[in-house]
Amino acid sequence: FKTFVERFLGASAFDGGMAGPARAFLVKQVGTARSLSDKGNFARVAELMNSLRPQIMKERPSLWGKMRNYYVTAHLNHVKGYRTELEKICESIEVDGFQLDLKGYTSILTTMGRTGLAGSVLNKTWQRMLDKGIKPDTGAWNALLAASCDDFSQIHRLMDQMKLENVTPDSFTYNILIRSFAKHGYAEEAWRYLEKMERRGLHIDLRTLGPFIKFAADRGSQEWVDNAFKKLRSLNLPVDDLLISSIIQARTACKDLPGAESTFRKMLEEFPEAVQGRSWAALIKAHSKLGRLEDAVSVIGEMARLELRPDYNVYTVLLEGYLAHGKVALAEKLLESMEKDEIKPTAHTMSLILRGQLRARNISVAMSTKELMQSQRMRIDVRTYHELIAVLGEGENLNAVEEVFEEMRETIGWTSHACRRMVEIYSNRRMGLRMIGMLRKMIEQQVQPDRATQRLLREHFDSTGTGHMYSKKLLTQVGELGNSIAELSSRKAESRKGALTKLPV
Repeated sequence: FKTFVERFLGASAFDGGMAGPARAFLVKQVGTARSLSDKGNFARVAELMNSLRPQIMKERPSLWGKMRNYYVTAHLNHVKGYRTELEKICESIEVDGFQLDLKGYTSILTTMGRTGLAGSVLNKTWQRMLDKGIKPDTGAWNALLAASCDDFSQIHRLMDQMKLENVTPDSFTYNILIRSFAKHGYAEEAWRYLEKMERRGLHIDLRTLGPFIKFAADRGSQEWVDNAFKKLRSLNLPVDDLLISSIIQARTACKDLPGAESTFRKMLEEFPEAVQGRSWAALIKAHSKLGRLEDAVSVIGEMARLELRPDYNVYTVLLEGYLAHGKVALAEKLLESMEKDEIKPTAHTMSLILRGQLRARNISVAMSTKELMQSQRMRIDVRTYHELIAVLGEGENLNAVEEVFEEMRETIGWTSHACRRMVEIYSNRRMGLRMIGMLRKMIEQQVQPDRATQRLLREHFDSTGTGHMYSKKLLTQVGELGNSIAELSSRKAESRKGALTKLPV
């Protein structure tokens, strides 16, 4: 516990300045605040702060900053995954009047990165920190890099900015860069950063090589996966389950089933303790993806002979295999087996089942699964909502489609794909006014209609013909919308172009 407190509060927390019992009490309460913060219980953290404030300000005021940061982090963890709520907090950073310091802003930037919240909200937060006179350290820059790593065009710009600010990159900086370049398919560039780390004597571990191997495997870059694995062994780094599964995955991506099988057997022989659920799942996926579902099922039998119980990963991959081959009934039976093995289905598992039922056009069963998920507070993901809208849109019940769309809008937000589906559904029903209404809402929500949506709109009104009673009115509105779309597109392009070049040097 002392090591834990020293890590987050500094060794001075155990130095003099407070009587022993009082010091121990406050340190324990700060530890409690952090635990509550990780769980997103901001109300309980606030109660703790209010009750302890007089004593903290009297005995050790420096602890107040820590408590304040935990309060903000608790807010962020509470709304994690709910982008609209997170945006509200980020727009009014000083939550309930608590001023943030460098660590607080770093926590916010980190959370934004984890939830995929970037762009203007990220830039405003960064600018607000600078306006407060807070100078970002390497940790804050790392948080900004991590939050921006999906926008690959910004990475080089940020690195140039760090050089101008004389910020020295550390191991975490290079790990973020390697992850970003590898993720976008620039394995050679990522490898150069790895070599630069070695030349600078920076620490290289699984956080460096693991993501490189994973993303190289995702792209089927077998040569890069093998090179990285050799580097890992030369550094005497431990081999874990995730690494083995990534190597098998690379063989699968190259459609090399014998290679995937032999890699698994070799790893099982050399690193028996490292071969866990992910590795077995990767072998099952290799058989399933390459059209050998029976062999995939037989892997479960092999695990049983070795007295190994299938874990969540194994069940999920086999479930995906059944659904990919259209065997929805077998997938539903497998779900029952999971529950018998006391493996609780997650939102991801149930979403897989729901999408399988939709593809099989078992609409009533699929809607029952959806209701079950909502009753158990399982969050339906974007992909599943898109599938729901597409399949329900084929039927006659337009109200059901619109209800699902509104539900998605309230829980997740607008997506151009969902809006395009709705425009397509309205177009098929010759409902021009509703198409116009949908486009207006998209523009109000700053969701730019993609080219496919605009093409659908043009095709609809071209086929309507000039004799249509609404054609003149609708075409006028289409012209107005075209101007709004062009303006929105221009604003978004300008925002992306200048988003991070406006950071003061």
